[in-house]
Amino acid sequence: MKELREPESRAVQFFAFESLRGYSEMIEESQFVPDERIDLTEEELEKLSVKLSKLRKGMRVTVTYYLKNQYTLFTDTVSAVDEIEHFLKVGKIKILFSDLLKIKMEGD
Repeated sequence: MKELREPESRAVQFFAFESLRGYSEMIEESQFVPDERIDLTEEELEKLSVKLSKLRKGMRVTVTYYLKNQYTLFTDTVSAVDEIEHFLKVGKIKILFSDLLKIKMEGD
């Protein structure tokens, strides 16, 4: 007589033989709805520029920026502000000025 296994343990044995590799990832990606990039007004761009000019290395900030078709919120310390190459580095993440939506400094 064959031994009956629990459905969960039986299913686990087939994970290594998934016939459609990447299928589950493809399904997840197809359900992803990208954020539309927000165009800032001249006034909003000016406010963002003023905040960028006030940033100094070591300041703690929360930034909202566009990454891989969605807006991301990230908090860490400023590592660099490069006005020549137009990027902000927060922690180890390099963010182009053109991808920034908001900057919130501690105390804002």
